[in-house]
This record gives sequence, structure tokens and C-alpha cells, in this order.
Amino acid sequence: MKLSINIQAHLEEYGNKIFAFANTKEQKGEVDTKIAQMFHLVGCLLDVLQLFGELDGDMAATKKYAKWKATQIFQSIKSGTPTRMNSLENKEQE
Repeated sequence: MKLSINIQAHLEEYGNKIFAFANTKEQKGEVDTKIAQMFHLVGCLLDVLQLFGELDGDMAATKKYAKWKATQIFQSIKSGTPTRMNSLENKEQE
């Protein structure tokens, strides 16, 4: 039981660090495939965290936003259109 709590905490911390980095880069307009992959990774890590139990509201919102943002960036790169910059705060206000 203690091992699973340690793993859960480690995954959550790692996911938060990656999300913060990717979100900062996105807000600065420094968006590329690498940033999209980071958002995608955060979504996957939070999927794994769900194996330990239900995510709290903030983590569930972060997971949803990260997956949405990764999809948005990948689609804009594929179509050659500029990526619309959004922050998590703007998404939550909608």
C-alpha cells in the first residue's frame, strides 16, 4: 500500500512539472510538436493515476485540458494554421 502511494505521488508531481513547463511555453507562444507531446504525456500520466482511484477536480480538469491542448496543437501543425494560445485559466472561465 505504501509503495502505491509513493508511486501515485511521484506520478502526480512529475505530471504537474511537465504540465507547468508545457503550459508556460504555450503561453509564451513557443508551441511546437514537442510541446504537444508534453501535453499528451500529461494526459497519459493522469490516465495512469486514475488506476489508483478517482482524480480530484483539479487533476481531472488538468487531464481534460492537456488532452484537448495536445489535440489542438497537433491539428494546427498538421493543417499549417497558427495555434490559438489559451491558458488554463481562460479555458476554465468558458
